[in-house]
Amino acid sequence: MPEKHLSYFAVLDAFNSKECPVCFLVKQQIEKYFDNLLYEDVNDIIFRREFRKNHGFCNYHSYKFLSYNDGLAISLTHRDLIVDVIEGLKSKSIKYLSKRGSDKCIVCDLAKEAEERYASVIIEYMDDEDFQSKLLSSEGLCVPHYKTLLTKMKSPPKWLTDFHLKRYKDILSRLDKYLDSCNFSLGEKCPVLTNNEKLIWQKTVKMLFGFEGRLK
Repeated sequence: MPEKHLSYFAVLDAFNSKECPVCFLVKQQIEKYFDNLLYEDVNDIIFRREFRKNHGFCNYHSYKFLSYNDGLAISLTHRDLIVDVIEGLKSKSIKYLSKRGSDKCIVCDLAKEAEERYASVIIEYMDDEDFQSKLLSSEGLCVPHYKTLLTKMKSPPKWLTDFHLKRYKDILSRLDKYLDSCNFSLGEKCPVLTNNEKLIWQKTVKMLFGFEGRLK
C-alpha cells in the first residue's frame, strides 16, 4: 500500500460530507483560491499578467469573483481588461475583441487539476480497508466523477459498481416518492416527505452534473 499523504486524508474526510467527495474537495479548492486571491494575490505581478493575457476568468468564475463584493479587487484586476478593449477599438482592430472569452481560465484549470488528483487518490487507495469502509458509507461519487474514475481504470471492482448502482437507484426511488407527493390525485396515499426528501430534486441535479460551474 502506498504511503498516505495529505490528499489521502483530505479525501477520507470528504467522505463524511453529504455530497460527492470530489465535488466537495474541488469546491473547497476554489474557495481557497479566491480567498488567497482577495487577501494576497490581487497585486501579484505574475497573477495580473496571466489574468490579463487570458482576458480574465471564464463567465462563470467572473461572476463567482463578483459574488465576493470586493470592489477594490475587481477594479484593480479588471481595469487592465477595459484598457485593452479601448486600445483595441482605437486601433480599429477586431483581433483583440475576437479573442475575448478565452477558453483558458485559471480557476477552471485549477478545478480540473484537483478533480484529476482526487480521482487518482480514490483509485490508489480504494483497496485500503479504512479508506474503502469510509467510501462505502459516503454519498458516493456524482456521475461525472464516477465516469472520471472509470476512464482511469481498466476494470472497476464489482463492489464499486454495485455501490454506485445502489446510490443512484436510491436517488431514483426518492425522486419517484417526491413526484408521488406532488400527485394530489393519490389523496390519502400521497406520501409525507421528510425535509431531506423534499430537496431530492436538488440532489438529483448535483448527482447528475457535479458541482456548479463544472466543465463537461
